[in-house]
Amino acid sequence: MDEEGRILTLLNQINFGDEITLEFCSRFECRLTLSGMVAAESTPGAADGQIFLSLNNGIPPFEYSIDGGATFQPSSEFSNLAGGEYLAVIRDANQCEADSVLQVFTCNLMASAEVTPVSASGLEDGRIVLEVTGGLGPYSFSINGRAFQPENVFEGLETGEYEAIIRDEGTGCQTSISVIVDPPVGINEPRFFGRQVKLYPNPTDGYVRIEIRGAADIAFLPLRIYDEHGRLVRHGRLVTYGELTKGVVSLYGLPAGGYYLQFQHRAFPGLYGVVKE
Repeated sequence: MDEEGRILTLLNQINFGDEITLEFCSRFECRLTLSGMVAAESTPGAADGQIFLSLNNGIPPFEYSIDGGATFQPSSEFSNLAGGEYLAVIRDANQCEADSVLQVFTCNLMASAEVTPVSASGLEDGRIVLEVTGGLGPYSFSINGRAFQPENVFEGLETGEYEAIIRDEGTGCQTSISVIVDPPVGINEPRFFGRQVKLYPNPTDGYVRIEIRGAADIAFLPLRIYDEHGRLVRHGRLVTYGELTKGVVSLYGLPAGGYYLQFQHRAFPGLYGVVKE
């Protein structure tokens, strides 16, 4: 209609050509994935193991279970666990589920040793110094599987391979490590065996220095930091210099409380706790 009221075009019967109507259904696909962090039970019967569940994808709210879905809870953290196998399940708002079998191991002893070679052929002056972390103590030490002693130093040794055993008398747990007393090799320096993890200062007001021995074959060691609810809050990596893998992680900007470091390598399973004040 123009400005004078004359009708120019009628649109009450429009035909733009052919029309096709298709019915379709968008198929729902569950993409929820589950991963878990496990802290070993410190001693048989202590029931102090932990499991932290984390997930990717899904629609909140989420529910968590470690008994195969018989019972669920809103928290992803499970504490006071005995050693054993647990079927972990995560369920989201769409009733989509993911599951995984997790193992809480018993005994969390980690052994290491510094071994000094003999000074000359035919002498018996090799030396083994054993170290252990985890457990309760006191500890007993042996290098022949029979005679145990409270001291961690063995001297007057000939060249050869030794199966060192460390026993936690407070818990009954034990662990072993194979070491070698080498023949004279020029410079009479100790050789390191096993694994050793140091975190300091702990507790901390913001940063934590990490030093690891026993990871010389790993150029870069990724790590993740989780809060006490199992949520990923930071990540980083350590760098290996010679026989020492080290780095600094920052907890600045995070609230005070407990945090857990997880190294992304099978040689360093479990969690390492840090307290931020």
